[in-house]
Amino acid sequence: MNPGSISENACELVFDFTRCVKADGSFYGTSGKCRKGTEVNAKEKPYKVGVTWGKYNIPTPGHARVVKNLLKKSQVVNVIMSGAKTNVDWNLRNLMFRRVLKQQGVDVSRVKFVHASNTFEALSKIIENQGSKNVLLALGEDRKNYLDGLTKKLGIGGQLIPRAAGSESSTMMRGLIDSKDFKKLGEIYGNDPYLVKLARILRNEETKGDGKPT
Repeated sequence: MNPGSISENACELVFDFTRCVKADGSFYGTSGKCRKGTEVNAKEKPYKVGVTWGKYNIPTPGHARVVKNLLKKSQVVNVIMSGAKTNVDWNLRNLMFRRVLKQQGVDVSRVKFVHASNTFEALSKIIENQGSKNVLLALGEDRKNYLDGLTKKLGIGGQLIPRAAGSESSTMMRGLIDSKDFKKLGEIYGNDPYLVKLARILRNEETKGDGKPT
């Protein structure tokens, strides 16, 4: 069998021996906490699709919590990642974001990553496919005026996500990596060495050619 033909979700179904409940009430695995999260009542949410967007050049637990918050009201969440050439490789950002989501207990089977050169066009396409009343857009509280105007114009739901003082951001991660404070970086990522390594790789991609430490 060609390993490349096996999807990540299929692998999780085979190797995850913890009980995971699906939206239809069925489950796989045995007892214990499901690493993917619980899918119960996923189809009973007020919105079909939750949407958020950003560059996510270094995904953080804070980004994951936005997705987790959206899943409380949406059947699925679309994360629109900026496709601008100035951003880090999309596949690397996607890989790290998925890992952070799993660490935060988010059911990644309900999350879709969208690579878009124009975030507004990507959002418009989602609205066209799902219907405006079925879409919920979440942005940070610093973008309140923009969110209010956009939701009114497009006829979609809107949710501001507050950021607590001192909460994680990509800027904070950059500062920790540049100052080589890898102990603090590890604590933020739950002492997951793989996430720390990915964060450093992404930062290195950002700083190629500018002489900054990584």
